[in-house]
Order: sequence, then structure tokens, then C-alpha cells
Amino acid sequence: MPRTSTASSLSADDDSDVLWGAAGIADVIGADVARVYYLLRLRRLPVRRLGHRTIVASRRRLLEYVAGELPDTAA
Repeated sequence: MPRTSTASSLSADDDSDVLWGAAGIADVIGADVARVYYLLRLRRLPVRRLGHRTIVASRRRLLEYVAGELPDTAA
């Protein structure tokens, strides 16, 4: 049986779920970039940071959070 890496087993839907940067997040939640940075400073969005400046979010988790389906990340 051939080995498959986890990266090769991801579907195209998984790749499109990843949002990079405040501009991508702003497009999805319908806010401007300044508002996204404000929410990031307050730790009010379900995001991950890669290094000091790069912000990554899951489109699905972000939409669930905005819709009120995920608990507050600041708690």
C-alpha cells in the first residue's frame, strides 16, 4: 500500500477554507481592514498567527464565530 502524506489527502475544499491576512478576513465578514485589525487587537476573532505579522483563519470557523455558533475567543 503506497504512503500518502496528509497534505496530499486534503481536498480542494480544505485549501479554499484558509484565509490569509486581514484583507481576506475583512472580505469574508464584511468589514473593513481597520475593523479587522481592531478585532484582532481585542482577540475577538478565531485566528492563528504565523510569526509576528501573518494572520491565518479558517473561513468556516470565522463564519461560525460571526454567526454566534462558536464561543467567544477572549474568554
